Amino acid sequence: MSPLPAPLPALIATPLFWVLVIVCVLAQLLIVRGLFNADPAGASPNAPREGVPTPRHWMEVAWALLPIAGLVATFVGTWRLMAR
Repeated sequence: MSPLPAPLPALIATPLFWVLVIVCVLAQLLIVRGLFNADPAGASPNAPREGVPTPRHWMEVAWALLPIAGLVATFVGTWRLMAR
């Protein structure tokens, strides 16, 4: 078995952690913003819409916001492990 790699020094790990948190927050904000700016009936006004159900807006918002809970839990857990 090969030994585990050495952990990153705190001087590198802490700023890297916060940069990644900011990137994930920005990405999630852009996803939610795109949800509110999207045409719920389809991207093209000439596209045939027969037989295609229109998604419920609240359901799309819920599925976009659900990963936020997972991200928060992941970041809190990671931060606690980094503090050890």
